[in-house]
Amino acid sequence: MTDLLIITTLDVEGRNNNREHHAIKALRSHYDRVTVVYRRRGTGGRAGWAMLRSETRISVKDGVTFVAVLPALNPPDGAVRLHAHAGGRTARLRHLLAGLLDSAGILRDLCTISALAAAARGRIRTADTLVEAFGPWASTAAGRLRREGLIRHHVYIDRDYEPGFMVSPLRRRWAGLCESRAAARADLTLSIGGRLADRFRGISGANVRLSPTGVDLARFRPVIQREPLPRLIFSGEVAPWSGIEEAIAALGLLRRRGWDASLDIHGPCIGPYRAELDRVIGLAGLRAHVVLHGSQPRGAVLAALERGGIGLAVFRPHPLRIHAAPLKLWEYLAAGLPVLALSGSEAGDLVTRSGAGLTCAAEPVAIAETLQRMLGDAAGFAAMSEAGPRAAAGQDWSAVFAAEQRMLAELQMGRLGLPGHRPGEALS
Repeated sequence: MTDLLIITTLDVEGRNNNREHHAIKALRSHYDRVTVVYRRRGTGGRAGWAMLRSETRISVKDGVTFVAVLPALNPPDGAVRLHAHAGGRTARLRHLLAGLLDSAGILRDLCTISALAAAARGRIRTADTLVEAFGPWASTAAGRLRREGLIRHHVYIDRDYEPGFMVSPLRRRWAGLCESRAAARADLTLSIGGRLADRFRGISGANVRLSPTGVDLARFRPVIQREPLPRLIFSGEVAPWSGIEEAIAALGLLRRRGWDASLDIHGPCIGPYRAELDRVIGLAGLRAHVVLHGSQPRGAVLAALERGGIGLAVFRPHPLRIHAAPLKLWEYLAAGLPVLALSGSEAGDLVTRSGAGLTCAAEPVAIAETLQRMLGDAAGFAAMSEAGPRAAAGQDWSAVFAAEQRMLAELQMGRLGLPGHRPGEALS
């Protein structure tokens, strides 16, 4: 056994139910010591000279050491993206401003890389420490540690399409370059979905494998739905790109066509977007049929899934979402919910392969018509409900990380296959 160092830009202690949380839980028993170095989310109360300083705090929980880094130039989470997607008369000006701010975000990325590397540097006891770096900024930090001779191996966890978070073309190119370099320079790249993995096809030195998104099956009691239930459920981050406005419009169409349909939305809203959704719901005359639950404890969300309905994963066709392998999708399937997903996306690929739902475009009429097909076919609805738990059965986090741990052990023992295999190849 040896040490495991996880480096990530996710605010691990400020969030829950992300891949990092499951990795820590599953992998910590395999190592003598586990340390997590992560970037804290920026907050609105930090201004002036404070924005130019990097801050660090350390805590220990369940035997894991957490090193929280607040880098310099770290603005409030999602601030730039919110400006980019804002509507109204000033939308064009706000989008331009967001692009300029996002271009300057390259400086933030560089500060993040330096701060993560500095915090990790002091936590390394031996060069045999294995590093899992989540995202390109963390992987770049790990690369610095290896060049300094502090570690021998690091693994790049490719868990998002990073350019998808950017609104500036300049920063998108920078992020894409950092991702490609991370895949080329890491000893191993683990992508959470096939579309993510396939981006690195042909990159010299890239050793890319699939370590998919999983689900905590022990927390689910699947309910097979024998009769169609016109209750739409969305779980996850509620943002302008989440497809909620399209779902609300589709709900209005369904109700006008005689379906007693409703929509439950479970998840945090970014900034003032909740007020915008309230306005959209009011204009549609659907206040009695759409509920914005906001952030909730995990138990409340799981209980909502168990009550049945149709899981929604029809988001706007943004590159970020097309490449995403969302955890909520596996949770829908594990709960027995038929799923409606976006055509031409990782989520749509999964739904099509599993037979657990249908796909459509992110457009209100298409959503409404596809939902009608689902609701009007009782036998098909039941078959989709049965297919979900079958597909999820092999995706328990314990199985995903058991396979991942075998890869990590092979890497440390020098038995990992040479680069050059087909990207997207499953772990074995």
